[in-house]
Amino acid sequence: FHFPHYQSGPPQSALRLGDYKLIMHYEDGSQKLFNLANDSGESTDLAGRNPEKATELGQLLEQYLTAVRAQRPTPNPAFDPATAVAPFRKPERKGKARR
Repeated sequence: FHFPHYQSGPPQSALRLGDYKLIMHYEDGSQKLFNLANDSGESTDLAGRNPEKATELGQLLEQYLTAVRAQRPTPNPAFDPATAVAPFRKPERKGKARR
């Protein structure tokens, strides 16, 4: 999958090859690698333990996105982190909490 914008979560792309799935997170450039045969719940990130596989899948993902001319996320030059509300989080309520 490829979501170059905020939708149900932050911008990311993923590629599956055999038992492995790589997820690329565009906000910070991090990658997560999972072996779906051993970890269908994607609870153990293997990117640090298997950097060769992460690199291999990352290159394949990049080649694919380039081949299909996929839209890429771009920074918003008007973004001001001092005034931004974190995405996908409800703002804190002021005053008494409702029960």
